This record gives sequence, structure tokens and C-alpha cells, in this order.
Amino acid sequence: MISIARFIIATSIIICGAQAHAVYGVQDAINDTLSDELKYVGKFVPRYSESGTIPMCLFRGKKVVVYSSYCIKSVTGAVSMRIHSVDPTKGSLTIYAEARDKDDITKVERDHYSDYGFSISTLDNGTFNFNGDLKFFRVWDDTLSKSPAPACIASRAFPKHCNPAHQADVDSWGTPASDFWNKPTPNWYQLINVLKSKVP
Repeated sequence: MISIARFIIATSIIICGAQAHAVYGVQDAINDTLSDELKYVGKFVPRYSESGTIPMCLFRGKKVVVYSSYCIKSVTGAVSMRIHSVDPTKGSLTIYAEARDKDDITKVERDHYSDYGFSISTLDNGTFNFNGDLKFFRVWDDTLSKSPAPACIASRAFPKHCNPAHQADVDSWGTPASDFWNKPTPNWYQLINVLKSKVP
């Protein structure tokens, strides 16, 4: 889950010479992910895993590379995914959703999500050069805690917010993301089940 404190700090800082890039829209990312068959690449337990046992999976499609947490066949009360576009004009989108009362996340919809456990965020397309290789993925994921704060975020605490370098994206990215936070589209629930079905 995204560190709110880290995001607050980062949004107060503009790095000299930094250039803002395009950000990945939530529906664009979901549509790209569902546009063709995702192939399973591999899984591993990340260094910073709270449980120390629940692995993360990597899937690859023609348009995206998807990093999916809680990569187990049994029931889970949350879903977390990062969708990385292979298109250099786009970026990386993260969605985290948590069901109330530890219900099966694949069986519930928005009215049973925890408001504090549901967020959408994006990193701009200048942040990563991600090639979808499992070895590279493990190295990249191991340094995730040092990665920049999101370019934009939609959550209970930040209904529609972008950092200073991305203020121009508040409406174009933030409004659809905020709408999605309030009422996810049907293909979001489809995506959750597609990823769950591909867990080996």
C-alpha cells in the first residue's frame, strides 16, 4: 500500500530540472491489460513481504507487464497490482483494493471495499524502463521502497491529487480516477478474476 506520509513529503518538493511525463489513465491501463492473453512469467516472495510467505506474480501481455500481489489460489481479502505499459508514452499504474471483514475480494464489489484500503496511483513514464524479465523484476522490486512517490493518486485521503510537476493532470487523470474510486467499472472486476485464474 502507498505510504501517505511519503506522498505528502514528495508533493512538497520539485526536483530541479525534473520534467513531467504523461501518466497512465486507470481505464487505459485496465483496457490494455485485458486486450490480449496474459502469460505467466514467474513468482517470488519479495524481501519486504509482511507475511514472508505470500508470493507476487509477474504476467506479461503485448501491451503491459503486470505485477500482482497475493499470488495464491486460496481466498484473499485484498488485491494489489501494478500495470506497466510497454508504450514509452504511458507509465505505470497501481491499484490496491481491500474488502471489508476479510471477505473474498473476487466476490465483492465497491460497496464492500474498505474506503481506507482502496487507492489508485500512477508513476510517470519517465520513472521505469521495465522489460518484463523475472530476474530484472526481482531486482527492480527489491528497490521499490526507494522509488519516487506517485505522480498522481486517488484515495479517501486524496480524492484527486497530483504532485507539483503534474498539476496539469489533476483533471485529465484525477477526475476519471476519482470516478473509478467511487464506482469501479465492470472490467475492473473482470481483471481481478482473470489474474486470480492465472495463479499457478
